[in-house]
Amino acid sequence: MAFRADVPVLLASTTLGSTVTSYTFSSIPQTYTHLNIIASAYSAGSGLGNTLLAQFNTDTASNYITAGGASNSLTLGVAHSSGNFYPLSMADAVAYISRYSNSSTKWKALTTGYNYNASTTATLITSGLTSGYWKNTAAITSITVFESGGGGLTSGTTLSLYGYP
Repeated sequence: MAFRADVPVLLASTTLGSTVTSYTFSSIPQTYTHLNIIASAYSAGSGLGNTLLAQFNTDTASNYITAGGASNSLTLGVAHSSGNFYPLSMADAVAYISRYSNSSTKWKALTTGYNYNASTTATLITSGLTSGYWKNTAAITSITVFESGGGGLTSGTTLSLYGYP
């Protein structure tokens, strides 16, 4: 089978076997142009709208901007609280990070699409788009994914990282 230069390459993937506070994709190779994160997530937090978030290169300062202003992370989507939503659905997100390995004078951009079932009876599908910037010109070498509710990401959550030529 021949390698195709226009197809994304799976760099890392995990399915969590237990609840964790966060998950980090580390030592991201710098040989690609763009990154893609695909997540299906449940939150162990108790809130109704816990958010799935990302931080780059262990930066926890307010160096991230979205339409809502500055914060200490970027939104990937929603992380279902497993007790509050339809139990057969997870919150799903696809995030695209352009020019992640470019260490020029440009900030790193993230664009995300997500959906989740906002009902306990499987009748209220909600979707959204979000975007933002990491106000840093350094190449991204690690990405930490976590949820806003503080309860962590539960068993069965899947996270995958792809590199695009």
